[in-house]
Amino acid sequence: MTGADQQWFTYITVGDPPQAVPVIPDTGSADLFIYASSCSNCYLSNHSSFNPENSRSYKHLSDNWSVEYHDESGARGYIGKDTVNFGASGLISTPLAFALATKLTEDGDSDSSTSGIMGLSLDDLSTMPDDEYNQGATLFSRLVRKKQLDDNVLGIRMGKGQASQGVVYKEGGGMYTFGGVEERYIIGGKAGLNWIPVTSSLYWLVFSSNFKR
Repeated sequence: MTGADQQWFTYITVGDPPQAVPVIPDTGSADLFIYASSCSNCYLSNHSSFNPENSRSYKHLSDNWSVEYHDESGARGYIGKDTVNFGASGLISTPLAFALATKLTEDGDSDSSTSGIMGLSLDDLSTMPDDEYNQGATLFSRLVRKKQLDDNVLGIRMGKGQASQGVVYKEGGGMYTFGGVEERYIIGGKAGLNWIPVTSSLYWLVFSSNFKR
């Protein structure tokens, strides 16, 4: 779903018992970070956050974490590990190291619908410690390694909303499909896809010689 047709986001749950947090799936970053209940400038009065003290399965890993994105936004806080669930009725579940933001480099957006970012890029970009693989492992990579997907594919469909004079009257939507693609939206179904080699060990980067409208 989208927030005022500005961003695509989804809900995950973290911990035991599960705490729901809306996050932006981001193929340009690798790690999961969510607002901690102690965040000083995240507008927690109208944003969700994660309180590790309320989770029986939480494990603290590190006191020092920070991130900066290409748009110069960023955050700092600490790292923990807990069970992350998402999908219909928490269909997909995995233990995962993630960051908890205690301060954003710029004050959070009070109108935003989200409380974190779920990185979906490649392992080499991850900064999370991981005692299971001895390296950072992104959420998607972890699901592949643990054979939790029907197919090692991530399908993404994004729908644009409708607006009139700058006012959104119908939000867009879409679907992130872990382990498959929505074939009814593809001409020829899955067999009609053209596969292109990825040219980076960090991002889902591909080469294109031109674009046509």
